[in-house]
Amino acid sequence: VIDGKADRSFANALTAFQQARGLPASGTLDEATAQALAPWSNIPATRVVTIPEDWGRIAFAALPEGAAAQAKLTQLGYETMAEKLAERFHTTPEVLTLLNPQRQTADTASPAAPPSGSPAFAPGQQIRVPNIGADAIDPASVKRPVWLETLRSLGVGTNQPEVARIVVDESEGWLHAYDANDRLVAAFT
Repeated sequence: VIDGKADRSFANALTAFQQARGLPASGTLDEATAQALAPWSNIPATRVVTIPEDWGRIAFAALPEGAAAQAKLTQLGYETMAEKLAERFHTTPEVLTLLNPQRQTADTASPAAPPSGSPAFAPGQQIRVPNIGADAIDPASVKRPVWLETLRSLGVGTNQPEVARIVVDESEGWLHAYDANDRLVAAFT
């Protein structure tokens, strides 16, 4: 999750980056890690996007409490547009609100803020989001067209490494994916 916090997710991501680059895996931003990250220092941290018009057809609704009740649903949806946007851009509704303070209304505002009567985020609006990168989609490279919408909705591009092996460490709270050469190519908290 991209939220600007130096928490477990950040430490896991930094550790995985260090491992992938052959650096000591400390989980801290030391000088060697900063130098390894330098080639990306000119990339803006945020970008402006337009919320797709077809997202206006999504039915947002409260989810039932508990895994058993949720398992009975045909799909797990989203409670708000802010929640869907947060998943798409690998962040939180709170970060989206901070990046777009003009959008604060009943759906994302603090409890003390009065509702404005219009949604905080709506199709067609331009908003600022984390620049997650690697989300470009080449439709010709997707063998099953049904996956195009899944990739778009999750912010995952088609130019991804092929994974040969997955390792999960529950105690540390991460999942690592390795290619056929046993090179770390993806990490998730």
